[in-house]
Amino acid sequence: MPQSRIVRDFIEKVCEQVKAQRSHGIISNELLTHIEDQKIKYMNEEFMSEYAAEERAVDEMGDPVTVGEQFNKIHRSKYNMVELTGKIVMWSIAGGLTLFSIIFGIGIAWSMLASHPQDYIAAFLVFFGIAFFGTFIAFAFVSICKAIGTVLFYSGLVKDYKKRKKRGELYGQYKHN
Repeated sequence: MPQSRIVRDFIEKVCEQVKAQRSHGIISNELLTHIEDQKIKYMNEEFMSEYAAEERAVDEMGDPVTVGEQFNKIHRSKYNMVELTGKIVMWSIAGGLTLFSIIFGIGIAWSMLASHPQDYIAAFLVFFGIAFFGTFIAFAFVSICKAIGTVLFYSGLVKDYKKRKKRGELYGQYKHN
C-alpha cells in the first residue's frame, strides 16, 4: 500500500528513536497498519477525505519522538555492551584456565619423563588428569557465571516490572499527559 509523505515522515521519525535496526520493519508495519485502520474508520464513519483522515490518524498517534522512545524500550538490541563484555571476559578466563592446566600438565609430565623415562604411562595419566581437572574447573567457573548472570537478569526484570507497574506502563497502557 502506498504511503503518503506525512505517514512516511512520521514512521521514519519513530524509527530514528529505535536503536535496534532489525525492529524497524516490524515497527513500520505495525504503525502503518494502525494508521491505515484509523484512516479507513475516519473516512467511513466521519466522511472525511482520504488526506484529512490520514492526517488526523497520524496526529492521534502522538509525538513521533515519544512513540519512538516507547518502542525503543520494547525493541532492544539482542546484546547490550555490558552483557557482551561480561561474556567475553568469562570465556577468556575459562580459556585461560584450560590453557594453564594443559601447560601445567605438560610441564609436570615432562619433568616426570625427564627423571623416570620408563614411567611414560604415569606421566601420560598425570598430564590428562591435570588437563581434565583444569578444564572441569574452567567450565564450572562458566556455569557459576551463567547462574549468577541468570539471577541478575531475572532480578532486573522484577525491578523493571515494578517500575513499569508503578508508572502504569504495563500491557501497553501508557499514561498520556
